[in-house]
Amino acid sequence: MLKTGVFISVHKKLIIFILAALSLVALVVLKTYYTDTRVETTTEVQQQANSAQPYIDFVDKTFASYSSGNTSGISEGALEGLGDSVTGIKSFPKEYFTSNFKVLNTRNGLAGGKEMNIRFEDKPDKVFWVWVYKLATGDYEIRGFQENTKYSEIQSTN
Repeated sequence: MLKTGVFISVHKKLIIFILAALSLVALVVLKTYYTDTRVETTTEVQQQANSAQPYIDFVDKTFASYSSGNTSGISEGALEGLGDSVTGIKSFPKEYFTSNFKVLNTRNGLAGGKEMNIRFEDKPDKVFWVWVYKLATGDYEIRGFQENTKYSEIQSTN
């Protein structure tokens, strides 16, 4: 009987030791996972910002050219819009395009390229969605432009 009691006691200690060791390993793995995830997320955000910069630079140059009457680099759809008052560059006064703009956010476009929401510094009453596509030739083209009415409403209440 004494041997059985000693065996159970040693057995319990071994199980407790194994559970403690597994808990420690799980803690280390979870800490590493969450730390790495935060670093990757920060890196991904920085990479996305860096990858959007050529698109942003193109929009800046294209708007400067447009305010002087040049429409190169702008697709017909982005220029003319859908015939309503919120789509197409021509739907808005040229005064918007002579102003510098602030990029509020960027993301990868669903059909390629980059999408961004911008607000012009001298006319901050509206927020605009811009879609820029990189062509196979390496050139860029503005393929979509419209007022982001939902974003404009949110911004006007702040």
